Amino acid sequence: MADTCTRIVEFSTDFLPEKDRIAYWREHYGHVMLRVDLEPAKNVAFQARMASLSLPGLQLIEASASPARVSRTGQYLADGNDDAVLAINRTGIAAVSSGGREEVLHEQEAILMMGNEPTSFYRTDPGRSFTLPLGFCASTFARTRVPADGIRRSSTRGVSPMRSRTLDRIRPGIPRA
Repeated sequence: MADTCTRIVEFSTDFLPEKDRIAYWREHYGHVMLRVDLEPAKNVAFQARMASLSLPGLQLIEASASPARVSRTGQYLADGNDDAVLAINRTGIAAVSSGGREEVLHEQEAILMMGNEPTSFYRTDPGRSFTLPLGFCASTFARTRVPADGIRRSSTRGVSPMRSRTLDRIRPGIPRA
């Protein structure tokens, strides 16, 4: 039976003791929900808020945080998640490194990242972002091929420009070539 439940998850460090905020965020939000690591800026009190709406086949995440680096590397890459993720920087500035490229996102700029590539999202000042995981993309673009040995293998190579280890930077109001 298909999952038809709507889930809303909200999280804030506002009501946690300052000394417990980083550990709590890492465990409950970073390790469990997003499968990422957190390195908050030094000499700044860590604050974060997140609201997630999950519908069947769709998840929307609105988040804000003090300066910090959020990274998806090492053990998290081994989880097999190859979802495309559209991240829109709503406020502040964020430096993003993924797929061998680095981009600086200003307000209202977005970037498309892949879940199976080492990624770092670094906020130099407080900011907000909106994230849309596109889990359906990988399966939509996947194709099955049957080689001479008769063994079926799934492949996404050469199917979509999203899968070509590039970051697709989207600027509002500028048509894509």
